[in-house]
Amino acid sequence: MKDFQALISKKVFVDLSGKVRLSGKLVDAGSDIIVLLHQERYLYIPRVHVHQIKADLSDNEETSTAPQLPMEYENENISMKDILDQAMGLFLELNVSGHVPMHGYLTAVMEDYLVLHSPVYKQIHVSLHHMKWLIPYPVHHVPYSLDRMSLAVKPYNSPLPPTFEEQCKRIEGNLAVFDLGHTIGFIQQVSSGTITFIDANGNPMYWNVAHLKSLYLP
Repeated sequence: MKDFQALISKKVFVDLSGKVRLSGKLVDAGSDIIVLLHQERYLYIPRVHVHQIKADLSDNEETSTAPQLPMEYENENISMKDILDQAMGLFLELNVSGHVPMHGYLTAVMEDYLVLHSPVYKQIHVSLHHMKWLIPYPVHHVPYSLDRMSLAVKPYNSPLPPTFEEQCKRIEGNLAVFDLGHTIGFIQQVSSGTITFIDANGNPMYWNVAHLKSLYLP
């Protein structure tokens, strides 16, 4: 992208939503994504969360050899769709909060959410609106030194709903965990963008679906 062309291959600071600041080398930029080499790992960052990019004037000397890009892309302008398509089946680190990452194999990409198969949480549905960055691991990486049989991804029994809200609607009548445990409750109803939970005390809570980041069923 021409707007960042002067900063490509330079060391930069990137300010993200949630008061997160990252530093590293700006490797590439597209219409909806930037690629940052940060601490010898490639971060694929949606531009919607980028508040500011500026040069790191303290030191623009590259002192170490950059690792090989984990994914290659043929199009001149990189896009998040390209990256997600290539990341299917790979083990990823995914960040939606700036603090606690999620790890899992990317198994599906829907209209506004993706699905990770996690060795810990099993299926996690993650809103793409809140994804701050993803980091793909090498193709042959096996997490936690586990054997591949124990990490086998189970196929879906039925088609996935296209949107995150419809997925929430689909699991009405179940206990659900949102945002890795920050919100836990029985889903009583999903209607017009609002989820009605019943908490552990039996009290109702009302959440705007647009502000929920991830979902899994215990």
